Amino acid sequence: MITAKEKSGATRSDEIRTDEIRTDEVDYRAVIEGLEHGVIIHDHTGRIIAVNQAACNMLNADQENIVGVNALEHISATYHLDGTAWEKEDSPILKTLSTGEAMNRITIGIDVPSADGKFKRLWTIANTKPIRLSAQEVGVIATFMDITDLQEHNNQLQAAFDRFSALMARSGDMITLSDNEGRIKYASPAFFEITGVAEKDAIGTYLRDYIHPEDLEANAEKVQYLQENLGSVVEISIRLRAWDNSWRHLEIVASNHLEDPAVQGIVGNARDVTTRIQENASLAYQATHDALTGLANRALLLDHLEIAIARAKRSGVPIALYYLDIDGFKKVNDTYGHTAGDKLIIAVAERLKEVTRPGDTIARFGGDEFVMLAEGILDITTSLSIAERVRRAIYKPVPLTETSVSVSASIGISLSRNNDGPTMIDEADSALYKAKERGGNRFEIYDDVMKQDMFGRSAKMKLVNEIIDKKELRITFLPVVSLESHRIMAASASFITYIPEDTTLSFSDILPFSCEINLGRELYATILDNICKSVSDSLTPTMDKKILIPKCAIRIPIANRMLVDEAIVSTIASPVNSYGLKKELFCFEINEQALLDAGPAAANSIVALTKMGFLVLLTNVGAGWSSFNLLSKLPISRLKLDPTLTEQIHEQPGSSAIAAAVASLGAGLDIATIASGVRLRTQANLLSSIGYNEAEGPLFGHALTIQELTETV
Repeated sequence: MITAKEKSGATRSDEIRTDEIRTDEVDYRAVIEGLEHGVIIHDHTGRIIAVNQAACNMLNADQENIVGVNALEHISATYHLDGTAWEKEDSPILKTLSTGEAMNRITIGIDVPSADGKFKRLWTIANTKPIRLSAQEVGVIATFMDITDLQEHNNQLQAAFDRFSALMARSGDMITLSDNEGRIKYASPAFFEITGVAEKDAIGTYLRDYIHPEDLEANAEKVQYLQENLGSVVEISIRLRAWDNSWRHLEIVASNHLEDPAVQGIVGNARDVTTRIQENASLAYQATHDALTGLANRALLLDHLEIAIARAKRSGVPIALYYLDIDGFKKVNDTYGHTAGDKLIIAVAERLKEVTRPGDTIARFGGDEFVMLAEGILDITTSLSIAERVRRAIYKPVPLTETSVSVSASIGISLSRNNDGPTMIDEADSALYKAKERGGNRFEIYDDVMKQDMFGRSAKMKLVNEIIDKKELRITFLPVVSLESHRIMAASASFITYIPEDTTLSFSDILPFSCEINLGRELYATILDNICKSVSDSLTPTMDKKILIPKCAIRIPIANRMLVDEAIVSTIASPVNSYGLKKELFCFEINEQALLDAGPAAANSIVALTKMGFLVLLTNVGAGWSSFNLLSKLPISRLKLDPTLTEQIHEQPGSSAIAAAVASLGAGLDIATIASGVRLRTQANLLSSIGYNEAEGPLFGHALTIQELTETV
């Protein structure tokens, strides 16, 4: 228990200590008043016993308002840098009092009243130091300096840095800062995101370690120029290794700022253009490759061909061009549908890849046509052996969804070391045409005979285009007579003359050719318009166009390939309707072979024409293709005997028997029969005797125009 005497002694001791401090404080004052830094002296309880004017100014308070205040009781009004209040036990003053240790460079925020009654945050750097008397701590002296402006500046810098960091984190662009040797000093987040390398592992490494070796070599001169020239700027494109070992395409603008004290490095601003590069590559691929098979298209083949020809001219070693067409493709397409046709095209493309040599170019020219380019063909035997490998590969059955089909290929070959690309393609096409003519499933090599044919084809192509463009043509017809009355019953369109050049071609020649060059519909429309106009002009104003003209009077051939054109029916009907002519006036001649070549498409066209009121005549009956099973199903109005059988009717008993069978079939089906190619009266008499109703041929006169036929009748 403390006695009153002991308590009185302790109090007296405290008073003596305080008096001593005050005495010393007088000695201090002369010093601290001259300091720019704030100075506050605390006794051993934390109570302020002295303060200089600088401190008063900082705290915006008079000395009498500060002296006597216990700083420990107001510690909650002081703050850390992060804005949290100081706890009492963490107070630098208390720690110095309790431990006797000085505290240095402590950042403390103090809320100071301002003139408007609000508080302003004062930021200070404070130091505390114990005051000792007789080896005993009797107080603490605190010194502090105002760093508010500096702290606000730092805050602004931090805010700017935070904004910069946020922008970099959200920016797709990549920024790097490296020294003159390429060591990374800084990189934006995009760099670490792409490479997958942590920032601590990337700083100090070399940029070249992340760049594709080929791009290092390709850009070596630009990089050297950048490193050697202060202030220089270069643009480069590189591939950067990504986290998954793929390569990202970057476009970089790099600038040398080694002389700038604030930068002291080479700055690279990079944009990831991988998606654009890939999209461009995809578009370029699509522009040069067939979408269905992935093979080269016509444009790419022509590019490769020109390059190959240039090499062949330098080396003297020929090249070979193969033009290939799938025999029977149309039948597969019509029978099983376009999906099956596509599968067949893809299968053929794969087989071509399997049998051709590395470096050969295979292209799809559209439809069922392919072209192959082979270089280094030392002799004809080599070119033929390649063609035979291709022919055998395609001849194997091709599995489809529900069945397998067997097709073959016709192949035309052009060998050259001097020709240009288009000429080689024309030559190979001519050879292909010859292979087709000879039955298909074979190959032909272009020769001098084909060269003459090719020039003939060029002239014919020019003629077809001019007929379509200028419409200056004349159609002539062979008379069709009754074998009983010998009267002209009809006119069969046989020849077309291009008036400006007085060039005449037969319908059997020009119609199939126009289909080959994809002008069949246009030429046929021109021909029909001319015929309808001639018929209309030949009638007198008093004639009724729809009544007085004999039924089936005008007979016009249709090429086999025209029957697969969905627009053929409308092409036929348009001019007839335009001139107001009776549809039964016109009978369209379809080759028996078309029923097999065009398949269901031919039957559909026949039915559509007859439903509109036109008549249909089947020609070349008995030539070898039997369509007898279709005659009872299709609305055929006439059967025309093949002219070869007419020519041989006296010499070969077989021909006579076939001719009689056709006449008998027509009589049984109530279909009129016509003999064609009749040259002799004996042929006409025999054909009449076995039941033929009508005939045409040289015996009955030469070809006439509509006007001439009208006058003759």
